[in-house]
Amino acid sequence: MHFHAGAEHQGGEFTTYLGNGDGKGFGTGFGYSGTLTEAELAPIDQVIGDADHPLVPGDTIEVHYVHTTAQVSPGPTLVACLSKAIMNPQLRVETQVYVLVTVESALDFVTLTAHDVVNGLHQAINIPTDTGTPVQYEGSTTGPMVGTSVTVPSLSIDFGQAI
Repeated sequence: MHFHAGAEHQGGEFTTYLGNGDGKGFGTGFGYSGTLTEAELAPIDQVIGDADHPLVPGDTIEVHYVHTTAQVSPGPTLVACLSKAIMNPQLRVETQVYVLVTVESALDFVTLTAHDVVNGLHQAINIPTDTGTPVQYEGSTTGPMVGTSVTVPSLSIDFGQAI
């Protein structure tokens, strides 16, 4: 699993346009358009995230819970979802968009991102199930353009379009 600042898609309570970004993944997407209390926006005494682009209370983050049919262990990039044993694994990404706040009653990020081995497969065990009707996208909504390819050691990935 991984996360980034800003929601990739506009919708619901995430309609505040954050900008076109800097080409490196910062300053893009959509932020929370609702109202937060002073307590929820209270500053914290530590840097969260990248020191050059720290996250602060009130920021929107999008967490990607990545699932694969390959028998693999979690790792730092999508390459961890691939295996020489299965040259065409199916990937599925469940996404949750959160607003960072500093109140004790808020959901805990460590709990939300916990994982365990369930029936022999690594699983995110605390993905919320009460956040509304899921929106589904077919194909990659964030990766390279359809029809392009990348090479990972011993594997070739084609970002083709499902028909």
